[in-house]
Amino acid sequence: MRESLSDCHAGRVYALYGLKGLERNEMAEINTPVMHHCIGYHIRGVHDVTEFDWKCFIPFAKKHFSKDL
Repeated sequence: MRESLSDCHAGRVYALYGLKGLERNEMAEINTPVMHHCIGYHIRGVHDVTEFDWKCFIPFAKKHFSKDL
């Protein structure tokens, strides 16, 4: 899928800023989030937002937007 390729190639841009990308070359499995320090990828395989999605998104958002950091 194209969006999976974009997250793989984004690593080059992150490297320009001294950050690590996802460091992978293959497409992620459905419902198997790949989360690293500054970037994440989550493919769901459905066209709605499920409880599982929120359980992935919220911790990632808290990691990056929490005032406690």
